[in-house]
Amino acid sequence: MVGVIKQYDVIVAGGGPAGLTAAREISKTGLKTLLIEKGIIGSAPRSWITWYDGLKKEGYADTAVNRIDTLTFSSFLGGKYDLKKSDSVIVNTKKMLLKMKKEALNSGVEVKEKEVYLSCRQKSGSVGIKTSKASYSGRYCVDATGWNSKKQRKLSGNMARNDHMGCYAVEMKLKESIKDTSKALIFDAAFPGKDYFWFLPYNKHDVLIGCFSFEKLDNKSGKRMKDSLNKYIKFLGVSGKRTNIISGNIPLMERKHFSSERIFFCGDSVSSPLPSSGFGLLRAMQEAKLLAKCINEGFETGKIEYEKHVIAVRYPGYELHYLAADILKNMNDAIFNKTVSQMKINSPMFIRSFLIGNDLSLKFAARALNAIFKTFTLQEIASMAIKRDYKEFLLRAARDYPKIEPKKIISTFSKLFMELNRTGLKE
Repeated sequence: MVGVIKQYDVIVAGGGPAGLTAAREISKTGLKTLLIEKGIIGSAPRSWITWYDGLKKEGYADTAVNRIDTLTFSSFLGGKYDLKKSDSVIVNTKKMLLKMKKEALNSGVEVKEKEVYLSCRQKSGSVGIKTSKASYSGRYCVDATGWNSKKQRKLSGNMARNDHMGCYAVEMKLKESIKDTSKALIFDAAFPGKDYFWFLPYNKHDVLIGCFSFEKLDNKSGKRMKDSLNKYIKFLGVSGKRTNIISGNIPLMERKHFSSERIFFCGDSVSSPLPSSGFGLLRAMQEAKLLAKCINEGFETGKIEYEKHVIAVRYPGYELHYLAADILKNMNDAIFNKTVSQMKINSPMFIRSFLIGNDLSLKFAARALNAIFKTFTLQEIASMAIKRDYKEFLLRAARDYPKIEPKKIISTFSKLFMELNRTGLKE
């Protein structure tokens, strides 16, 4: 019947891991749930690297295509760090997403593909959703549309060029097989300049080789990254047929809006900037489960305390990762070389936890801060234009976790801001 707007309890926009997880968990309790996806779930060529134990715990161990023992960080200036016994795996994205879609359908989720989510308007007691094909109404909306979420951008503001990490990668079928598929290059500064590279083996013949830079991927930067990637492939001495191109952007700015009245954000639409989507896969799924739990528990009363719960758990880690993003996006060759060389002062478990983002506690954040100050001088940090004032974060750390020597850290930050002022940079 023309003009009839279908009613749902919850409408989820976005058919990635976060959206599918949230929709499945919400629908399990009997809430009428709709999931909208702009494309075909599992069709986009894309691969993730994550941790096997977490993947197994979530029930997706069968989607792993290759186990990686050693992750290597390397600089052309000589710095190198091997994270051994990493327990990381390459994930078959298509297989994983199709399995998640099946689980969502089995739990009662109505899935609509090839339907673009256009807007969400909040009304009294409901939200109105407009797509490229229809209009819907729901009590609540979950925005899992990813880093380019229109609503999140409206709330958080537009991002500058260096508030992005642009990525350009190719999947290749190699002419000659790889001898050891248990080793991967994860952060390789092979040449002077702003581009970094990775090399991930799926098996002996199929690999993913990529280039990333701390600036927005657009036509201009994309051409440079493509040229850099070709140079890197030649540098590696490999050749073969390029079967897929994977490109996109990851946000490196604060996106602290977990909700806006009846709209809730999860996945890359609200994720902390580091780690990137691959290593952050499990974290995104866990936060989607937390959101679903909050919606299920507060649906009838209208008191959904998602923001309260997620901030209580994640706040220190988010602040830590914003600091790390500030450092990374302003890093030069010498600083990166020093970073890689100094990674050995930390335990492998610490590096692993930082990459996966599974420990965002005050205790872990304090350890990371101490590691940062052991690695860099104040002048080096100032040269990377660290302009954000982390005073609130540090004061909270002082109150909630006194063992981290907060006075010493706050004093160090005060000296840092003095150095910033001395060098002409503003806080």
